[in-house]
Amino acid sequence: MDASSVQEVISALPLAEATCCLLREIMDEQRLAELFNKHRGKSYEKVITFPVMVRMIGDALLQE
Repeated sequence: MDASSVQEVISALPLAEATCCLLREIMDEQRLAELFNKHRGKSYEKVITFPVMVRMIGDALLQE
């Protein structure tokens, strides 16, 4: 999604809905796995994968 598309989405939707759409794009499992693999250094995944960990942190921060 390029910057102009993001701007169009944000201007067309209420703030909460736009936030949810952007989070869904950012929190894509494949994208997070690629990010982890690119920057993991000596880190590794065992039981909890990086995408799952990110989702858990997001859920904890955004819970009602």
